[in-house]
Amino acid sequence: GKPILTPLKTVLGYDSNGNAIVGYAASGKAITDSTKTSQPALNKQPSRPIIGNASDAKKFLMDKYHLPETSEVIYMSDVHLYQAYVQGQVIYLSQDGKYLIPAHLINALDNSDVTQAYIDSKSVIDVSKLPLDLAIKQVKGNGEHKIYVFTDPDCPYCHMFEMKYVSTFKNVTVYNFLFPLTSIHPQAQSDSLKILCSKDKVGVYSSWMNTPPQMVDKVRANLPKVDNCPAGVAALTSLTNLATSLGISGTPTVYNESGFVVRLTDPEDFATKIGDTTPTMVSDTADSLQAPVKVNTSAGK
Repeated sequence: GKPILTPLKTVLGYDSNGNAIVGYAASGKAITDSTKTSQPALNKQPSRPIIGNASDAKKFLMDKYHLPETSEVIYMSDVHLYQAYVQGQVIYLSQDGKYLIPAHLINALDNSDVTQAYIDSKSVIDVSKLPLDLAIKQVKGNGEHKIYVFTDPDCPYCHMFEMKYVSTFKNVTVYNFLFPLTSIHPQAQSDSLKILCSKDKVGVYSSWMNTPPQMVDKVRANLPKVDNCPAGVAALTSLTNLATSLGISGTPTVYNESGFVVRLTDPEDFATKIGDTTPTMVSDTADSLQAPVKVNTSAGK
C-alpha cells in the first residue's frame, strides 16, 4: 500500500493581524492558524506610542520616564519636536515618540543656543523679593548697576568670578548670597558660617574670594572658630532654602536687575550684559593672584 504521509506544518508568513500563515508540505494548502503563532523576536517591532499633541507626549514621558506632573511639555512646530522642561533641564521627544533627545538645540544661522535661551526664560526671578539684608554687599564705583550672585566660598569658579569679573567692575553693586554646596564641598557650610559670623563680613568675604582656592587654607586658619553664632546659622539656613526654592543647583549663579540669569562669558562681554562700562581687565598672571590684605576677622557674638 501507499506510505502514510505526515503533513509538515510550515510557517509561510504572517497576515496583517499577526496570525501565522502556515502550509502543509503534503497538500500545499495554506491556512490561517487561529492559535496566532508568535512571530520570531527579530521580526517584531516595538509598538510606538500614540502621540497626537503635547498632552499625549507628557503622559508618555511621565509613564515611561517618570517625569513629574509639574513638567511643562510644548510642541515646537518648526522642528517637529516636543520639548519637555523638567526641573531646570530640557529634553526633546520626536514627533512619533521614537527618539528621546537629551541635548541642546543650536540655531545654525546665528549659533545661538535655543535650549539655553528657553531655560533662562524659565529661570527668571523676582529680585524685589530677595532678602538683601542677608546678602554680603559689595559696591564698585557708584554702584549704579546691580547683580545678585548665589555663591559658594569653596567653589573654584566663584573665586574666579570674584578675581576676574567683580574686580573689573566700574559701577556695580553686587549682592552675594552664600549657598554652600556641601555635597561637593564638605567644608563649605562651616566656611560660610565663618564669613557670616565675622564682624567685617564684606572684608572677610572679599579676602576669602580673592584668594586662589589652593591657598584658601591660610585664610581659613586665620579665622576664629565659630562656637556661638545663632544669627549666622539662621541666615545660612534661610539662604540655603531660598536657593533651593529657586531651583539653583550650581554656583556661581548670577541674576541681573530684571531677574534673568547672566551667563559667564568673558569679563568684558559680561560687563556689557549687565550695563557696566568696559571694565579694566585684570591680567591672568601670578601678580593678580597675590595674597589678599588682612581684614578684621574677629567673630561676632
